[in-house]
Amino acid sequence: GPILYYNATLYTELGLTVPTTWDEVVENCKVIKDKKNIPGLGFDSLTDCIQMFIMEDGCGYIDTENKCVGFAEGEKVAAWLGEQLTAGLFSKDAPSGGYFSDDFNTGKVAMYYGSCAGVPYIKPNGFEYAVAPAPSSTSEYKSYTIWNRGPIVFKYEGQDARAEGAYEFVKY
Repeated sequence: GPILYYNATLYTELGLTVPTTWDEVVENCKVIKDKKNIPGLGFDSLTDCIQMFIMEDGCGYIDTENKCVGFAEGEKVAAWLGEQLTAGLFSKDAPSGGYFSDDFNTGKVAMYYGSCAGVPYIKPNGFEYAVAPAPSSTSEYKSYTIWNRGPIVFKYEGQDARAEGAYEFVKY
C-alpha cells in the first residue's frame, strides 16, 4: 500500500510537521513551494490518487441506478486537484524514472506518495528521509486507499456468482 515519503532534513529546516491529512499536505506544500520553489508532492499513480480523493470526498463515481460510470459529483475534487497541480504544489510532471523515487532522491520534490514496496529505491542525495502513514481526508470517509493499478472491483450487496467471479478475478 501507499505511504508518504518525506525529506526529513527539509522538514526540520522549514519547521514543518509531518502531515496526517490532505489539508496539512497542501499547507506544507505551500511553504515548500514558497521557500524552495519545488513541488511539495509527487504521486506514483495519479490515477489511483484521483480515485482515492473522489472516494474520500464521498462522491463516488459509479451510478448504480443507471449502470454507468459518472464523475459529475467528483468535479469539485478534480478541480481541487487541478488547483494544486496548477499552483505547483503537487508535481504535474511525469516522474523522471518510472516512479517518483528518482525525483525524490534528487530533491526535485519534497515528498512523494508511493508504494511501500519502493523503499529499496529510496537513496536520498544529501538529505535524510522518513516515511509516514498515508494522509487521510477530514471527511467522514477518512482514508480510502486505492493502489491497485489494475482491476477495480465494486462492492456488490449479495452472495451470488457475480461476487464470486469478481473475487476470483482479483485473486487471479
